[in-house]
Amino acid sequence: MLKSVLSCLALMSAFLFPSVPALAQASSSPQGLWELKVSGTYEGEKVNGVAYLEFDAEGGVEGYFLSREIDTLVEVGGTWTQSGTSFTGEVEIFDEGGENPLDTLIMSGKAKAGKSLSAKLTPAGSSSSIKVSGKPFALLPDLEGSYTGTIRQYGVTVPLDIELVADPEQRDGLYELSGSFVVNGQENILSGLALAARDGRYVAFVYNETLDLYASVWGKIKVGSSFTGSGISLDDGSSIKVSMTPAG
Repeated sequence: MLKSVLSCLALMSAFLFPSVPALAQASSSPQGLWELKVSGTYEGEKVNGVAYLEFDAEGGVEGYFLSREIDTLVEVGGTWTQSGTSFTGEVEIFDEGGENPLDTLIMSGKAKAGKSLSAKLTPAGSSSSIKVSGKPFALLPDLEGSYTGTIRQYGVTVPLDIELVADPEQRDGLYELSGSFVVNGQENILSGLALAARDGRYVAFVYNETLDLYASVWGKIKVGSSFTGSGISLDDGSSIKVSMTPAG
C-alpha cells in the first residue's frame, strides 16, 4: 500500500514538475534584448563601447555595437543554442548596413534570465576576444536635441554646435550626429553616429566632412544638463575634449 501511495506521489510530481533541468535552462536563457558594455581586445586593439544584442526564441541573435577607435557601427548576426546553464553560438560582424563582413566569432556565455548576461566572442584561432556584459534592456533617456559648447584639439579651443537625432531605423540608443565648428576662418562640417546607454554613457564616431578626417569621442550626456567627452583623432592620435550644454 505504501509503495502504491509513493508511486502515485512520484507520478504526480513528475506531472506537476516535469523537469528540473528545463526550469534551470529557462532561468539561464539569454532570450530577450540586452544592453551591454563592450570590452576586451580585437586584432590587437582594445575594445571599449556599448552594445545592444537580442536573442530570440528561435535561436537567432542580432544587434550592433560601437566601440572607441572604430569609425563604423558594427552589426552582429548569428545563432545561439542553450547548453545546460550556458549558451554557445556563432556570429558574424559587419560594418554598418551589413554589406561587408568583418569576421566570424565563436560565442560562449551565461545568463540569468531577467537579470544579467556575460559572453565572450572570439575569432577562430585567436587568443583575443570581445567581452560583453550587462542587463536586460530598459527604457532609455531621450538625448535627441541641439547642444552648444566647445571643442579643444591641438591646444586650440573653438565653439562647437552639435545636433543629435534619433536613428531613423529606431535602433535603441542610436543617434545620428551632425554639427560644425569654425577654426582659422574655415567652417568644418561634422557627421557621425552616437550610441548611448541608459545612464547616459555614449560612444560616438565623428567624421569631419570638410577635411576628410575621423575621430572617436566618448563620455556622458546628462539629460537637460551637460554633454561632455574625451576622444582621439583616428588619423593622428591627437586628443580631443568636448564640453557642451543643451542649446536654448
